[in-house]
Amino acid sequence: MRWISARPFTRTPRYVLDVCQDQVRFMASMPQGRVRFGLPQHALRFLFPRLWPEAQADCATP
Repeated sequence: MRWISARPFTRTPRYVLDVCQDQVRFMASMPQGRVRFGLPQHALRFLFPRLWPEAQADCATP
């Protein structure tokens, strides 16, 4: 496991994103591009049921 506090402040955001991409499902199309949550939408209703109610609604419709 890498520690965020060991990095200089100016590189901390990039380092945090690198750690998140290694440990969690974060995705980016370019190294300095926008970051998105890389989980399939059907998993969102189980992980964050109140945060994404549209994921629950999408799964409820046949």
